[in-house]
Amino acid sequence: MRYDVKTVAELKKATQALCGFLEEAAVPKDTVYDCRLVVNELVGNVLRHSEGEATVRGRIEKDCVEIYVSSTAAYIPPTVSRCSSVTEEGGRGLYLVDSVSVSRTVTPNGEIKVIIQIKK
Repeated sequence: MRYDVKTVAELKKATQALCGFLEEAAVPKDTVYDCRLVVNELVGNVLRHSEGEATVRGRIEKDCVEIYVSSTAAYIPPTVSRCSSVTEEGGRGLYLVDSVSVSRTVTPNGEIKVIIQIKK
């Protein structure tokens, strides 16, 4: 599954398509929810912080879902995430992504790769 995303409306369509793909493959709803969160946070950050367009790809590999996010503008999130304080308006998204994933890395070609364990 692959989607190019330029707007928030396209992000919504891409997220729905990914969730539909995962549900058709009988991925449990908890894992589908985690994947939705990851795509919304990472692609939303690309749209918000890089002024670029994003491409999101997803696939099932053994007992994991792999999600790849790339951007036309250079956007690489911090390696280490932190949860911001309750008084800050933002700053929790990457922390949430890391909390539901097995790993988050950047591939040699600059894609953000997130691996999410399929919950049984």
